[in-house]
Amino acid sequence: MRRAPARAELACGRSGSRLGFSRVEPRFEKVTTSDGRHLDVMIAGPEGAGVVLAHSGTPSIRRLFASLLDAGAKRGLRHLSYARPGYADSSPNAGRSVADCTADVEAIAEQLEIEVFHTVGSSGGGPHALACAAFLPERVLSAATVAGSAPHDAEGLNWLAGMGEEKRSRSR
Repeated sequence: MRRAPARAELACGRSGSRLGFSRVEPRFEKVTTSDGRHLDVMIAGPEGAGVVLAHSGTPSIRRLFASLLDAGAKRGLRHLSYARPGYADSSPNAGRSVADCTADVEAIAEQLEIEVFHTVGSSGGGPHALACAAFLPERVLSAATVAGSAPHDAEGLNWLAGMGEEKRSRSR
């Protein structure tokens, strides 16, 4: 009888032999949420491997870069991203908040049978990764943001500090 991979094995992507890939081809899935919307999901990497759920910046079109997919696959990781509501082929979700992404991520994890995952967000995806870490602690093993954004009205934050004049004038 084959045993299921332990949580630690899933986290590290060590559920089988060491896999080597020269080029990873992504596949696309449609996931249905509990309220009937559809999410456009991209998955790349070895089946059964540890998962990195990437939240891309705004606009979110489920972009994953080939060099990262290849590096992840060589390390036994599978990457997953999805187009947030209203982008690409994902159904709109009027009035959504950043925290609402957690229900979408939960639907993706359930339908794709992903028990646990790491999450990372870049730029406008940073807050989405942090929301997943805060509201899905039983699933999220680790979270990171890269050049993530903060609320414009955060206390003590000067959004325009350090920006060049041209950028400041476009940001007002």
